[in-house]
Formats: sequence, C-alpha cells, structure tokens
Amino acid sequence: GFAVVANEVKNLANQTAKATDQISAQIAAIQGATGEAVGAIEGIARTIGSITAIAAEIAHSTDQQSHATQEIARAAQTAATGTADATQAIAAATDSSAQTGQMATVVRDAASQANERTQKMRAAFIEIMDMGSDQNRRFNDRHTVNLAATVRVDGRTLHCLVHDLALNGAAVLDRPLEGVARGAAMVVEIAGLGEFHAVMMAATHVSTHASLEIDENHVGAVEQFLQSRKR
Repeated sequence: GFAVVANEVKNLANQTAKATDQISAQIAAIQGATGEAVGAIEGIARTIGSITAIAAEIAHSTDQQSHATQEIARAAQTAATGTADATQAIAAATDSSAQTGQMATVVRDAASQANERTQKMRAAFIEIMDMGSDQNRRFNDRHTVNLAATVRVDGRTLHCLVHDLALNGAAVLDRPLEGVARGAAMVVEIAGLGEFHAVMMAATHVSTHASLEIDENHVGAVEQFLQSRKR
C-alpha cells in the first residue's frame, strides 16, 4: 500500500512539476505579452504625442496662412486704392494737358493779335513820320466849308453843318451829337459832295469830330470842290 501511495505521490509530484513548469511558461508568456503591450502603449503614446505636435504645427500653419491671407487682402485693397488714385491722377493729368493746350492756344492767339497790333502801330508810326511831306500836308490841310449836312446814326436823322473838312476824311460838325457813342458808325450826307460812311471820333460841348471814308476815286472830286469853295 505504501508503494502504491508513494507511486501515486510521485506521479502527482511529476504532474505538479509539469503544471508548475507550464504555469511558469504561461507566466513568462504573460510577462512577455505584458511587456509587448507596454511597448505598444508607449508607441501609441509617442504616436499620439507626434500627432499632437503635428496638429499644433498644422494649427500654427493655419494661423500663418490666415495672417498671410489677411495680408494679401490688405495688399489687394491697397493696390486697388493705388489704382484708383493713379486713375484720378491720370485724369487730372489729362485735364491739365487739355487746359495747357487751351492756354497755349490763347497765348498763341494773343501773340498773333499783339503782332498784328504791332504791325498796325508800325504802319501808323511810319504814316506819322511821313506827315511832313507835301502830299500829306495836302491831305491833312483842313478847309473851312460850312456846308449843310445830314447825319444818319442809330436810326435817327440829325441836321448840322460841316465846319471843316480835309481830304483825309477829318471833319468837324458844328454841334455835339447827343446820344452817339464814340466809335459809332454813321452816314454823313454833305451838300454838294454826296454821302460818306463815317465814324464818330470825339465830341466836345460845341462840336463833333468825325472821320469820313473818302476813297481814292473821290479824292480828286472832293479836292476840286474844296478848291472851288476856296476861290
């Protein structure tokens, strides 16, 4: 009985040893799996950390992109404002060029008028310088005629006497012509001489000075008439 019991105990001891070995192996496997799990968890933690860092970088990049977009928008607005200012400046320059052209035209016209007046003044000066000649004295000599005359001016008909008359057309009337402005055009009809276009030159309180248009074709006839009156 002791031998049977010892044999059984031995078998149980062997089985226990085997079970212990198996348990030790399983514990080792569990420890290995736990180590792997810890390693995996650490890897996951590192991955999560990397993802967090990447997310932070993405957020930072997004902020930078947003700032860049805002800068681009401000730059575009500034460019638009600059374009509008440039357009206004171009329009102002165009207006200024047009005004400059108009002013140049005015200056050119004024220069032309000044040149024309200078020529007229030169001709008048030459005429004045030549007034000492016998021919000019003949034309400028005033003759007392006392001829009845009719003056038509501004729709009115006035009667007067022509006191003095020269071949150059200078005439003196015996009274002032009321209401007739200097430079007014009129027609003077002189007894024995006919009609002459004339211009009112000046007036005093007792007389009127006029300039008659006596063309070269009528100078001889007028001179002959004056000589006859003188005789």
